[in-house]
Amino acid sequence: MRGRKKRRGSSLRGWYQRSSKPAIEAGTGIRGGGKYGATWWGQQWLRSFDQISDSNRLPRGRTYANNGSVRTIQIDGNTIDAQVQGSYLYDIKIEIPLFSSNQQKQIKKIVGDNLDLLARLLNRELPTALDEICATEGIDIFPKSWHTFKASCSCPDWAMPCKHMAAVIYLIANEIDKNPFVVFSLHGYDLPASLEKAGYSVPVSSASKITKFEELQILQSKVRRGLFNSTRTYLMRSTFSVVPECRDDLLAILSERPVFYPSGDFKAVLKKYGRR
Repeated sequence: MRGRKKRRGSSLRGWYQRSSKPAIEAGTGIRGGGKYGATWWGQQWLRSFDQISDSNRLPRGRTYANNGSVRTIQIDGNTIDAQVQGSYLYDIKIEIPLFSSNQQKQIKKIVGDNLDLLARLLNRELPTALDEICATEGIDIFPKSWHTFKASCSCPDWAMPCKHMAAVIYLIANEIDKNPFVVFSLHGYDLPASLEKAGYSVPVSSASKITKFEELQILQSKVRRGLFNSTRTYLMRSTFSVVPECRDDLLAILSERPVFYPSGDFKAVLKKYGRR
């Protein structure tokens, strides 16, 4: 029957009427911005849930993630608590399985024995190779089955995940895009602290001074006659030989798909135009 929804597992023939969904006030709630999985690790988080979910369930949460329906999200160790506005305000809880102390030691050893993995992690990248190596050791960085962790929503939808839970999963993908170490902290493992304790340091964001436009301007009254000459002869005499070659160094610190360029291989594009 249109506009009605049957309760799961009920032997009764009765139906309950859906209440009208409250409007979401502009500027409220947590809004994801529409782009999720801008990095490989963010994509893998979403792909993992999509593979273990009921058919076409995960994409239904995207609208809720975009429109502010998610009212709160709190991450405490391996537990995610959230509230999502649907027909009512629903409570969501997701508990990711903790890494055992032995699994944490294994991950630390895998990284320590592979300088390439270590370099990528120190550059805040999560290499696909680390996920693959961990998988061979029986360590699942990303979820493989709903049976391995606990998840619940107070809504009457029995599917896994319901759209309210899916919205939270999308927004967590945003956080993982920004910082891949979130994947490990959700398993109760502080990987940066572990690496630092082993003698490696994970760079933290630092503020850089941005030159103001006014500082670049030169008043006409301060320009001496003949100081600037844009003729072809003058330009031909100019030399940039003293500028060191740093193209490869710049490319080395970039990933193939940085957060600001999710549509392709940014490093390949930069290499192409850098050769011109």
